[in-house]
Amino acid sequence: MEREACWGCVRASQALTHPQAGFPKLRREDCVPLLPVPQTGFPLLNSYNKSPLTCLHCGEAIRETNNLMVEIDDNELEHLVGTVHKGCFRPIDRVLGIIKSWFSEKYDFLKAFDGITWGKAIIEGQSVFNHKSFATGDYYGWDPEYQYNKEGNYCIKVNLEDGSYRYIKRRGKVSRFTEKIAKEDAEFFNNSFEEAREKRDSFCYTSLNDIFGPYSTLISKKVDNEACLECISAEPVRYSNLIGKAHNNCKNYYAPLCLLVHPETREWITINSHVVLLTDPLHLMDFMENWKKANIKIGEYEIDIIENDEEFDIKMREFFKARLNVIVDPLINHQKRFIKGIPVMNFQELIQDLSVRHVLSEQEKYQQQDFIEIPEGVTFGYEFKGQILKVRILCKVNNMAPPIGQEEYFTVPGSTDAIFMADGIRSAFPAILVDEELDALSILQTAEDIIAPAATGGMQTARQNLWIDLLGKASIVLISFPNNDAGQEASKWWIAHLPNAKIWPMPKEYRKLNEMLMMKFDIRGWILSGLEEGLPR
Repeated sequence: MEREACWGCVRASQALTHPQAGFPKLRREDCVPLLPVPQTGFPLLNSYNKSPLTCLHCGEAIRETNNLMVEIDDNELEHLVGTVHKGCFRPIDRVLGIIKSWFSEKYDFLKAFDGITWGKAIIEGQSVFNHKSFATGDYYGWDPEYQYNKEGNYCIKVNLEDGSYRYIKRRGKVSRFTEKIAKEDAEFFNNSFEEAREKRDSFCYTSLNDIFGPYSTLISKKVDNEACLECISAEPVRYSNLIGKAHNNCKNYYAPLCLLVHPETREWITINSHVVLLTDPLHLMDFMENWKKANIKIGEYEIDIIENDEEFDIKMREFFKARLNVIVDPLINHQKRFIKGIPVMNFQELIQDLSVRHVLSEQEKYQQQDFIEIPEGVTFGYEFKGQILKVRILCKVNNMAPPIGQEEYFTVPGSTDAIFMADGIRSAFPAILVDEELDALSILQTAEDIIAPAATGGMQTARQNLWIDLLGKASIVLISFPNNDAGQEASKWWIAHLPNAKIWPMPKEYRKLNEMLMMKFDIRGWILSGLEEGLPR
């Protein structure tokens, strides 16, 4: 007796994504039989296939709308029944039927998406995204040096004002230390708690989401039914696996996440020099519609899955090595500026940047004088890491701003060579170096979300290792000095000292970027063209 049926669809419907992932299950009626299949032996063969929704040949997930079910009848290979991609199909494979996925038809924008992998990973993943406490200006701090210490026998317990307690964690897991380090860190926390209380801004945990921080920060991040619980003290305690089981709240802190790639080259698809990561693939079309309104066309793409935190760490290192930025769930306005989304920043570089560097020697420091005659004009302060390094004044002419090309500047005595708006330059983010302060401010007004403007305040100034190293952290530096002999000389000098730089000249009809702004030239589009072209090969 023969039966027109595909036994694999029964097992497939049981093996599909965990309900928590939000994906519907495959239905038996979606299996379309092609050939009568002998009842005897077929279920047995299929039962040997432990992964019915992965391709028998390449091992990747079955994710096409119509997928072939075949029998492998090769003397040199194991005799099995299962599904294969059309691209993996071999002439020797005996086609038994087609598994038709209505899910793939309904969500046809999920191209090459592995729903099985996503469904398994999401159950105990994305701990950092479980609460909606992120606000404009927030970011994720990713630590490239993170390693979970499985050997430490101590952890740190924080006692709270209501009698409850929390444990110091990293990536959702209780941090483990040696006894010596646990005691030292507990003392550090206690000192920090005391200093914060003296400043009337105590460190707290939120009662539900366990967000840690100063009260002034948490009060705007907690949900309505949460309280801010003050941290009273910290103490080292012996670690036990029972503590880990009770308080480790995730398997993966960041992952899984979706990443868009080009189908052929597998290169990452970027927007404004940002790699885009998505937390929910079902909302992909919402994001793409938003990007389309900003005239950002993605083109052909496929979806890769960052399955776990180990893979996330590898990808992040690759992104930053390629001098790209990373942003999660971004929305963009019509001017192509990010208005929503959370950047992922290198935590170690952030710490390094926050360390105040003493850039002035005793000889360079400003020597106070009783009186200094300062001309009237527009004042520009060169501030870097909390210090004013230089003050330059654009002098007025007859109480008016000077005509373009006739500017005269006065530098306040005691100033040192510096870069204007140097604090805006950051790791793995594009920068543009110009001559005058008004040029930098013109870029800030039109394109601050895609590039960090900075000015040297003179063609031959700021040529110091401090500023070379700072600009060297940028993903790319556009050099845009005036189209004259001094500008060309300055451009060549910076190109010779910055391997990540290229000359991006102003249109010849303009003398200053500020003039381009006044004439309503599309500065933003001009910058985007320079970024899209990339560095010369």
